[in-house]
Amino acid sequence: TAAENGLQAWRILVDLRNHIDLVLTEVVMPCLSGIGLLCKIMNHKTCKTIPVISEYFSILLRNVFLQSILHVLHISLH
Repeated sequence: TAAENGLQAWRILVDLRNHIDLVLTEVVMPCLSGIGLLCKIMNHKTCKTIPVISEYFSILLRNVFLQSILHVLHISLH
């Protein structure tokens, strides 16, 4: 299933009629960023077990993305 933006992807994920095995996302997306989508996935009781692969297109964005992921993981663990 494909989504045009992060918010649509989130709606697809939480729709119980869908069975999602893997999420492929970009870091930069309209309506809800890849980082925002990842935060929602990690905090959802059923979605948090779905593997997520994200694409980034520059070293600058890669570093920002990795820092954001570390922040999300830190919050999730505490």
